[in-house]
Amino acid sequence: MSKDQTKKQVVVKVRKKDASKVNAKPEAKTAETQVKTKKDLNSLLQGKKIVIQNKAGVRFEGEMAGYINGFFILKNALIVGTKHKAKTELLVVDRNTISHLHLEPTEVIKLEEEN
Repeated sequence: MSKDQTKKQVVVKVRKKDASKVNAKPEAKTAETQVKTKKDLNSLLQGKKIVIQNKAGVRFEGEMAGYINGFFILKNALIVGTKHKAKTELLVVDRNTISHLHLEPTEVIKLEEEN
């Protein structure tokens, strides 16, 4: 065998190996795995007091009652705006309006102001 023939054989072997990797399909997301993710979020927050802040700066506080079709449902909720506070027994918040959410803080510490 000449050097050219050896190189061609090596290239062919590498290409065949790489082709098998290319054809390998990643594990597809099924409805079952998506439901599991939603259940995990629900079970993680269910029954706990949470704080949600929307993109406009309005804060929602309440007990997590559920997460259904992209909506957070809060019981015994407090809505805090810039000028008013409102209490309600039930509040539904669209996930697309949310800036962030977290569990109710267990501790708040005021930071020292720097001069």
